[in-house]
Amino acid sequence: MELKEILSERLETLIEKKKDENHQNSIPKQADGIGIPYPTFVKYINGKAECPASNIIKIARYYGVSTDYLLGLSKAKTKDIEVASICDYTGLSEQSITNLNRYKKYLDTIDFIDTIIGNTNIFTNLSHYAIGYFESLRRCKELKEKYPNHLIENPHLHLPSNPETFTIDEKHEEEERELHAIYANEIDNVQPLQLYKLQNFFMDFIKEYGEALLKDGAENG
Repeated sequence: MELKEILSERLETLIEKKKDENHQNSIPKQADGIGIPYPTFVKYINGKAECPASNIIKIARYYGVSTDYLLGLSKAKTKDIEVASICDYTGLSEQSITNLNRYKKYLDTIDFIDTIIGNTNIFTNLSHYAIGYFESLRRCKELKEKYPNHLIENPHLHLPSNPETFTIDEKHEEEERELHAIYANEIDNVQPLQLYKLQNFFMDFIKEYGEALLKDGAENG
């Protein structure tokens, strides 16, 4: 992706956030606040013009983000180099890093989170079941998007008994029922199973974690 396209994407996000903070904060007002002519700013937003370093710095200062974020060199908006490095290294969001830092004084909480992430078996299984559920949701969404003319969730149920007499509408209904069967399997079988596995595995983990915690406390006591 070219620098113009990256800057365009980042600007759209920052502009919308600024608008949400103050509904009067229109794009022309933001351009004025940055110190860039509105027509030029619009070109940056649309990815139609290269942005010189001097304007990159102005934009970064105005929105309170790093120049690396605007240039696509970092996913983190923060100017804090240490936090940005952690975000880029782990793939976690800036808010996640902030939350972890905020809760580090609560040792039980941090130990619990550390056990989930640090134990390969626990982390892998929880991720596997969760991802299986999300993938099923995605397949259902894609199915409905791919066949917008079919009532996949609630299909027609008027098929004749003799396949040789099918009309175009009846064949459409047959396909609709077949698609519904695929969709229903995801909804009724795949998704509940993944959630069941996720729930039970997590509950078993918490139980074992609690027992180990009590045992460790008794030994130390």
